[in-house]
Amino acid sequence: MKSLIRILVIAIAALTGSATAAAAPEPAAAAATVSVRGGGVDIANPAEHPVAVEVYAITGALVLRTDAPEGTSRIDLAAGCYIVRVDGLSSRVAIR
Repeated sequence: MKSLIRILVIAIAALTGSATAAAAPEPAAAAATVSVRGGGVDIANPAEHPVAVEVYAITGALVLRTDAPEGTSRIDLAAGCYIVRVDGLSSRVAIR
């Protein structure tokens, strides 16, 4: 009887697409960080590949589009408020 129930559970799982055992989660990749320093922003990219960087004015106008290499990069900006998107994640920054 137990083997019949086990077979039914496996068959139902196969039909519904659910797994009978939970897979171990993959470690999350370290995300790039944005920090304000002086008259610009520093992008710390721990990834082994360049990440896309977009800087928008508070009005929504695109100010800069570039790639940040591995390591730390600096983007100098005029005083104002900006939205900095790094690899799909957004940060609000104010440059004084």
